[in-house]
Amino acid sequence: SPYTCLVTTFQVLGLGVSLHEFCRRGIIMELPPNYGMLLSAMGRLWRVGQERDVEWEILVASYSFDPWLEAGITEQYAELLGDLGGIDEAIEGRSRRLAAFEIIREQLGQEYSRYHRAAGRWKWSADAPIWRHNGLFESALGRFCLKHPEKAHLMQPSTLDALLRVWKIGMEVTLEMVEEIERS
Repeated sequence: SPYTCLVTTFQVLGLGVSLHEFCRRGIIMELPPNYGMLLSAMGRLWRVGQERDVEWEILVASYSFDPWLEAGITEQYAELLGDLGGIDEAIEGRSRRLAAFEIIREQLGQEYSRYHRAAGRWKWSADAPIWRHNGLFESALGRFCLKHPEKAHLMQPSTLDALLRVWKIGMEVTLEMVEEIERS
């Protein structure tokens, strides 16, 4: 294709435009009002017949209102996933939300879970390092719940506090870690 850039709007993408034959990379520069519109736009490249790996990047401006818009969009979808998303029924309560936000993180290619942003949107500056640290920890918790649904009930506040004390960025939360904390 001779094109290196295509600029469009969510309104046009909602009309069923198929771009997969022309490009494989997309950038979302302004968040839509809901997750459905976001997935619809992303679906313009994720199509049957797409022969190349698709890459999406969602730009979220530092020191702006964008992180809270993003939190609202992901929170809406997390509720839907929790209710209808095919998450194992053994995963309940907080663990179910952690799992839903981890699924969203994977779908959107985010570095870390936005679970904590939905819970405390105005508590800290959205650009504070604590957001990343908490998000990476919550991603690890979400992966644990999805991998071990029968043990997701162990994600109680005391267990989470103990895990957070031993967890480091880059670590997975393992069944052995959780069971050791439960025994102590």
